[in-house]
Amino acid sequence: MVSPLISPQLDIPCDTHDGWEWYVFPSIPPSIDIMDRYLGYCGFTLADPHALAASQDPTWDRTNYDWLIPLQGQFWASMDRLDPLSYVLSGENNIVVTRDPAFVNRVLTVAREIVGE
Repeated sequence: MVSPLISPQLDIPCDTHDGWEWYVFPSIPPSIDIMDRYLGYCGFTLADPHALAASQDPTWDRTNYDWLIPLQGQFWASMDRLDPLSYVLSGENNIVVTRDPAFVNRVLTVAREIVGE
């Protein structure tokens, strides 16, 4: 779906879905070719797979994050190709990637409000 410009007051219904994934552009690009979707990958994260494996119980299989390394490379290649202002995923993990410092500050403010800091 491609949406026209969205106002800050927009109420986005999200209680009927397991998650959502948005690419945010400052204006509608002449063409959008989003071939890769990351919401469907259970456990997709941008955290270092080696650090995730090292933090596990030592008796667990240390290779269970190997699938994540090429997927993260594919993700960053998509970001380079599409060049969105922001990318937001809400699923098993919440991911925010942005070039907009004001957006980062707003996300952090809302996150702190949610956790009660």
